[in-house]
Amino acid sequence: MMLVGTSSSLFMMPVFWLVVGVLFLGLELVNRRMVYFLPGCVAAFAVALLMILHPMLPTFLPQPPSSPGAALLIWTVLSCGGSAVFAMLRPRIRRRNRRRNRRQLFTS
Repeated sequence: MMLVGTSSSLFMMPVFWLVVGVLFLGLELVNRRMVYFLPGCVAAFAVALLMILHPMLPTFLPQPPSSPGAALLIWTVLSCGGSAVFAMLRPRIRRRNRRRNRRQLFTS
């Protein structure tokens, strides 16, 4: 029972989300696929920023999650949505890089 209480209180701490974001950023630097870890990193930083800036936010902007489950749900939705966006953008970026590399190959 103590483990459940500890993990749920971790989800409500901005420092936890910053650590998760840095971890995912490090994994992204190792993998460089941009589809798997970068959206998780951006989502974790967004959740942490939302929790940190809560006292300064006007009422019409989104409020930070009120429960650990809500924080985890926000992070999951942002990560999955970001993965879908990056998956659509990735072929365009790869084509552009291939063209640039070909130009550099023939101009040298």
